[in-house]
Amino acid sequence: SRSWKTSISNQELQLLTKKGKKLHVFENTTARVMLVHVEQMHDAKSHPERSLKLRQDLSDYIGLREEIIPEFHHVKPDMVTFKGKTKAATRIDICDPQHKEIRTSMLERGTNASIWIERYFMQSSEVVVSSPDYFVDVLQTWKHDPFAKGGVRYAQKKQHPE
Repeated sequence: SRSWKTSISNQELQLLTKKGKKLHVFENTTARVMLVHVEQMHDAKSHPERSLKLRQDLSDYIGLREEIIPEFHHVKPDMVTFKGKTKAATRIDICDPQHKEIRTSMLERGTNASIWIERYFMQSSEVVVSSPDYFVDVLQTWKHDPFAKGGVRYAQKKQHPE
């Protein structure tokens, strides 16, 4: 399927579908796609040159000729209510042991998606990725449970319990 920018081989189908489920195939499209991970947008302080490259690549992709997209700024949304409770009151802590089954399912999907994106999707000439080596490094994190013992978020939670 060209809309997926790949040929959708049997190996891809195994990565993209759950047992017993069918993959919806879209009509042919030749539109270029720019793939950006949110981590790339939070990279300005630690890697200003890579952040500049992302902003230049985005500017080129959308056709800005003389301008460059300014630095990205994360704005935390205000707390909103949901069924009479604040957003914070309705949150779960995915790190808690009772959510291990959900994390396992998410990890399986994240692993398969990261493999497909790197091995197939990124290989298309119609897919644009700024700093592909860094992007692949970020994809590798999808293969690890950050809340498992030894994971990044596990260590943070131990240092700063709520």
